[in-house]
Amino acid sequence: MLRHLASFPRTAALFALAALVACGGGESTTPAVPPGAPASIHFVSGGGQGDTARAILRDPVVVEVVDSAGRLVRVAPVTFTALGTDAAFCANTSVESCVPDVYQDSAFAGRASIRVRLSRVAGTIRIRVSVPGTMFADTATLTVRPAAPALLAVAPADSSAYAGNSYRVTGRVLDQYGNVRRDDAVNFTGSSAVATISADGEFRAQAVGRAFALARSGSLVDTAWITVPPRGTIAAMEPFPAGGAQIVKVELDGSGFKRLAPVSDTYYGTMPDWISSSEIAFDNGGYNVERILVVDTLGILRRLTAEGTPTWAERFVAGAPDGAVYFDAMSGSDYGTAIWKVSAPGAMPVRVGPNPHGNANAWQATVAPDGQRLAYVDVNRGGLSILDVVTGGMTPLNIAATTPRWSPSGDWIVFGAGGTLHLVHPDGIGQTDVAGARPFTLRADWSPDAAWLIVRSASRLELIDMKSGAILPLGWSGGLIRPVFRRE
Repeated sequence: MLRHLASFPRTAALFALAALVACGGGESTTPAVPPGAPASIHFVSGGGQGDTARAILRDPVVVEVVDSAGRLVRVAPVTFTALGTDAAFCANTSVESCVPDVYQDSAFAGRASIRVRLSRVAGTIRIRVSVPGTMFADTATLTVRPAAPALLAVAPADSSAYAGNSYRVTGRVLDQYGNVRRDDAVNFTGSSAVATISADGEFRAQAVGRAFALARSGSLVDTAWITVPPRGTIAAMEPFPAGGAQIVKVELDGSGFKRLAPVSDTYYGTMPDWISSSEIAFDNGGYNVERILVVDTLGILRRLTAEGTPTWAERFVAGAPDGAVYFDAMSGSDYGTAIWKVSAPGAMPVRVGPNPHGNANAWQATVAPDGQRLAYVDVNRGGLSILDVVTGGMTPLNIAATTPRWSPSGDWIVFGAGGTLHLVHPDGIGQTDVAGARPFTLRADWSPDAAWLIVRSASRLELIDMKSGAILPLGWSGGLIRPVFRRE
């Protein structure tokens, strides 16, 4: 859309017109022989100039309209356009005199000059002059260089590698508009027992932990972080990739990432679990019609329960050491959810637990490493509860909880409540906060050796060392939620 000087205050428009129109030196614009019809319009000087981003060029660009004999021709109007950039046209060297995008000179007398304020983006830009309503036009090319250094940015700023592996960090010096200054050198320094970095940015992981390095260019400084995680594989949900949510698997260092199955996030939130070293079960589908699906690491998908199952609204799946799978679901005889078990994928489910059909309300089971007990949430009878799957006996712990996960070592249960995570022994003793009650989403999972918890903070996945309390952020993992460790 053209922006004309007429749209500016009258005084400013008159000033800009007076400043922008300049006769061509001592050359007469009214020759003794009247000029003929316009034959061409072209830039005669000022093209090919360059300066830094948003600078006003020192020299104006000058344009002429001539007839076939080369004599200056008065035409009105003549339009100057910045093609595809945010360059502007200026009456003088003051920013306040600049008109963005398009300038239309209605007092053109055959020759005119304008100043150009360059765009923010480095590279080449084109300025076009034309006579509206005709095919007469010409284009001048100008060069935009990056402005003064303003910021040093490293990438990746935070990532991971297993001990013995390495990756490269790059540093870029940017001007205030985000243009890269390619000739500015960046050097790295940093060394610890966890990781070292070379002067040119190769991070080498050495031991499990967290380390950083400094990048410098002149007075500019930035920090690059590395996490060296223990080795392990997780499944998780990726809620926002192109094409829709996915169940994925990935190594703790970010390698081996693979999307395995599409998922429709359920009413309570899809929560996957490994039911073997090569199979992940997850709930999928709309409210009250969810089904538990199983996908293997090759991406082959099937249902957990057999056709004709009495269950529906299947949710919150949990694998057991003996290959059985627990989940909660509704059935025709239940009011609320009950806990169900299948001996293997494809088998007919069996209802477990002491909850009466008329008042079931039991869900979110997690299996003890001995396979003989479940921790689950009993909505009506004591919150977090322990179920002996052999005798059917239930012990309420009277703890408000959600999404419990039993430790592979058998001595702790982690659960969510109040916007963070907590621990308790299976007998209800020793309740404590995880990581000083830092905010985490309300589901965590244990590493197979029970040495680590994997959690989701506000921005990424994190590992918590259960012995030292150290937290190792996984900087590559911002797009993943609800992680679970692969079972061994």
